[in-house]
Amino acid sequence: MDPMISSDSHIVEPPDLWEKWLTPEFRPRAPKLVKDEEGGDAWLYNDGGAAAPLGLVTVTRGRPREKLRWSGAHYDTINQGNFEGSARVEEMLEDGVVAEVIYSPQRTMRHFMLGTDDDFHLAGIRAYNDWLARDFCAKAPDRLVGIAQMPSVGVEPAIAEMRRAKTMGHRGVLISACGGPSQSVAARTGAPPPQSVSVFTVSEQPFERTVTLNGTLAAEEQVEASFRVTGR
Repeated sequence: MDPMISSDSHIVEPPDLWEKWLTPEFRPRAPKLVKDEEGGDAWLYNDGGAAAPLGLVTVTRGRPREKLRWSGAHYDTINQGNFEGSARVEEMLEDGVVAEVIYSPQRTMRHFMLGTDDDFHLAGIRAYNDWLARDFCAKAPDRLVGIAQMPSVGVEPAIAEMRRAKTMGHRGVLISACGGPSQSVAARTGAPPPQSVSVFTVSEQPFERTVTLNGTLAAEEQVEASFRVTGR
């Protein structure tokens, strides 16, 4: 088998991420690790829904497809590479994967990004980006390519976090949303809200090559955003 590179890989947050990486004043508001309906580990978010099981992203090797279940998984029995960098590399090489591009768990990001105050929003994003760069990807930076989550509290904070992410070794960024569900693009950016808007255009960019991210974003209007990062 030829070596492979995964360009779209995902992880789950480790059980102690928020205790270790989130600013202490915000820890009481962090996602809570609880039990799902089958006694497995699950995360309770602030969206008012039921606790979210770890899910199929945690599937273990050698398990027949017909036995896959959404709930009932435990952190101590799932593949440890789901949240620990060294174990991730061992599992990758077992599958013939030599490198992976790592994206953030979006249901976790929603906890901090939807309907929250800006300080809490930024603290959660920074905590995740810190852990991904300084813990998970730091175990094998030549094989684990971290993609930093971007906040959506305005253009300048996003640019600042993008530059901070580069200093930590992140190789790209992910934009999940622009503005909140009750706040228009115009309110967030000061720009008019046409159907298709360019959210960021930055002349002095920290990343090594051009990256373009496109997505449908939640605001009062559904908009398509393009983020172009031009390397030096």
